[in-house]
Amino acid sequence: MREVRNWTLIRRSVQLLVVALLLTPVAGGTFFTGNLSSSQLLGLVLSDPYSVLETTVASRRLLAGLVLSGGIILGLYWVIGGRTYCGWVCPVNILLDWTDWVGRSLRNFRKTVSPVAGATKPDGSKAKGIDGRTPYRVLAVFLLLSAATRLPVFGIINPISAVVRNLQWGVDIGLILVAVLVLWQLIFRDRAWCRYLCPVGTIYGLLGKSSPVRVVLDHRSCTHCGVCQEVCPMGGEPVREVWPRPAALKLTRLTDQDCTNCGLCIDRCPSKALQYQVFKQPAKPSTK
Repeated sequence: MREVRNWTLIRRSVQLLVVALLLTPVAGGTFFTGNLSSSQLLGLVLSDPYSVLETTVASRRLLAGLVLSGGIILGLYWVIGGRTYCGWVCPVNILLDWTDWVGRSLRNFRKTVSPVAGATKPDGSKAKGIDGRTPYRVLAVFLLLSAATRLPVFGIINPISAVVRNLQWGVDIGLILVAVLVLWQLIFRDRAWCRYLCPVGTIYGLLGKSSPVRVVLDHRSCTHCGVCQEVCPMGGEPVREVWPRPAALKLTRLTDQDCTNCGLCIDRCPSKALQYQVFKQPAKPSTK
């Protein structure tokens, strides 16, 4: 892709546009209604894929219109990178980004992200951390609860929807959970909600593993300085997946499901070893 000097600035601009879009009903606009779970944009019905899955499980009915509206969003985020939703669109992530900024301005504020067990460290050893299967277990629990109660359990407590409701209609009780997430992030800065507990992120993470748009690491330029891992809001897991690799390998795509394609590692890499790549597959290591 063409080199861009500041992906973070572009991402912040997109985030502001998303907030402005969500506020259009408040301002009397009619081209967008609803929220990020279910909405209409210029008359086109759109649904979050997880909301479609949970609603289907809870109601025990497969509605063609719902599947179609969710399929549109599913296809869009597959093309642009799955968890791009988390890094560029999700209002909870926007809040946590700003929470990180506040935290960094506090004295002695440190990053305490726990790596996924088995992740590769820069020295080639394996990290001990939280079981990487945890997000799938949480996803399964929410779906089982929805099936048992015949209610969209996550949809009821969803902090993403709570943020949108508070933007559009004023403060409600859902803000309590959002405040807890912000306080947790301010204290621990571990993105526990995004990495392990949010089933929406888990669905998009699985989708993004095969997305055409991914961050790639050029091993020829990489100096193993560790800056990418330090700045990664998801704990550096996406980078650990591909670092280190054989010198014969020129480019490696970051396919870890935690990667939100936020572009922060690209902006901060001093050797410019990271970049976005579309479609093109990296060279395979030599077997000779």
